[in-house]
Amino acid sequence: MPLVILATIFIAVVVAVRFTGDAPIVSHVLPQRDHDQSDAPSRRAVVVVLPFENLGGARDAFFAAGISDEIASRLAAISSIGVISRTTAARYAQTTKSIADIGEELGVDYVLEGSVRWEHAVRGNRVRIAPRLIRVSDDTQLWSGQYDRQLEDVFAVQSDVAAQVVRQLNLRLRAEEQRAVAGALTDNFAAYEAYLHGLEAAKRSYSERDARETVSWFAKSVALDPTFATAWARLAIAHAFLYHVGFDRSPARLEQAKIALDRASALDAELPLVHMAAGYFHYWGYLDYARASSEMALAWKALPNDSDVIQAIAFVRRRQGDLEEAAQNLHDAQTLDPQNVRLLLEIGQTQLMLRHYADAVAAYDRAIELAPEQPLVHAGRVEAEWMSGGSLESAAKLIAKLPKRDDENGVALQYRQAMYRRDYDAALRVLGRTRVREFFLLHIEQAFAPRDLLIADAQAFRGNQVAAQRSYTAARVLLERLIAKRPDDADLRSALGLTLAGLGDHARAIEEATRAVELLPIGKDALSGTERVLDLAKVLARCGEKQQAIERLQSLLAIPSLVSPAMLKLDPVWDPLRAEPAFRALLQ
Repeated sequence: MPLVILATIFIAVVVAVRFTGDAPIVSHVLPQRDHDQSDAPSRRAVVVVLPFENLGGARDAFFAAGISDEIASRLAAISSIGVISRTTAARYAQTTKSIADIGEELGVDYVLEGSVRWEHAVRGNRVRIAPRLIRVSDDTQLWSGQYDRQLEDVFAVQSDVAAQVVRQLNLRLRAEEQRAVAGALTDNFAAYEAYLHGLEAAKRSYSERDARETVSWFAKSVALDPTFATAWARLAIAHAFLYHVGFDRSPARLEQAKIALDRASALDAELPLVHMAAGYFHYWGYLDYARASSEMALAWKALPNDSDVIQAIAFVRRRQGDLEEAAQNLHDAQTLDPQNVRLLLEIGQTQLMLRHYADAVAAYDRAIELAPEQPLVHAGRVEAEWMSGGSLESAAKLIAKLPKRDDENGVALQYRQAMYRRDYDAALRVLGRTRVREFFLLHIEQAFAPRDLLIADAQAFRGNQVAAQRSYTAARVLLERLIAKRPDDADLRSALGLTLAGLGDHARAIEEATRAVELLPIGKDALSGTERVLDLAKVLARCGEKQQAIERLQSLLAIPSLVSPAMLKLDPVWDPLRAEPAFRALLQ
């Protein structure tokens, strides 16, 4: 499944330049140095906005995070400084590390930190925010402030804090940057609260449950404030994500994304997040990369420091087949977001397809270091081990470190390892004890398989053809039912082709696998398209069309893909080809 960014994006493009009203209770400003003289001309000062400490109850943590995230997003619109991404900054919540340590780890010149207390039903439901701007080189506090405001004034506080950072760093802003620093997303706090909950759900995981919860929160937000353009744009992205990853590939879901996008555009067509939403809509919904690229470029122009925008551009480039440029884009994003685990996974994926295995391993190892509890990071590392020609013994040691084995990734890794060992009884045992019924066998791209298809393959390779036919038949019934609802789903067509090959229906198997390639050719999708060609090669091999299968493998080895000589050696599906001289040449 594509590791496509659904991370938090707080973007405000508004018109006020400086908030008025009650002044901060305290505002300390230290003498400023000449920053232009202290920094080399070619280097921008870099700022990180750490998560503000939540001094309220645990249920207010999302609100405190939202305050700092929104300030960071406003600063991200300023081209003359670098701003560390919110994803990396979030890893320093409740940190005990010193400012010097944080500065060294992130390569930043300034740290903005602070605290937030939401006083529910106290003096009219108030919020207290205490920010501090610190220069890393000498641990000097350049500015601090204390704001005691009505909850509805929180947007003005966010604007003022961002403006104070600009002032302390002696930054000169263009008109559009001034608009991005100031103003409010909405004047409806209930809508804003629902919006924050939506962003919190979006960044938790790529699960269907969290994806649908994200939609629910953003839908609630726009229901509370129909003029909330940013929430409409986020809702459009959330709907499009459900469609893209296959949780809901119905035309109705795509239409919901379009309705939300149209509403956001009608409210504020120049909002950077609207361009982001339009880019994802055309990318995820229609694979229209030219239009997606155009929209993403507009978002990047307005938000030069937003790593999410840079990643989005990389994802489009990757689908277009320009993986080298995509890799460079992802590297650029990493400089602003060095501790983003999902970004490291994307880097690992891209380097795997480029067959830069050392770089892929480095990315996955760093991801494991940052998030050892996430099965997906281990899945990527094992994939790199297999593809690069590592031993099955070394792969087994990596699999043994999986923190959770009875999930889609853990089961798929154990199953594939057993199949590569030709230990088909072990593969059946893995499937026999899991509750998972449907798999994406690759942690990167679609390779959908119902559990019955995997069982059937293990039974067939083991030599138990009677049992295998029963399992293949069960898989066929399920896949045909799904295809009746989604006839143009290339993943399902590929899986049906593999199933029919196992049943011995060779003509129809080749027809279905070929149809999958036609639905999603490499020219239309350089990632998933290669997987469809790989499935067709597998079908051809099992149907006795050896030369055609080898030709497909030759084409995949000539371009970026997840095919490597090491994988051809491991997978038993290629056993019918091993006596062919042309196949043996591929292994070299």
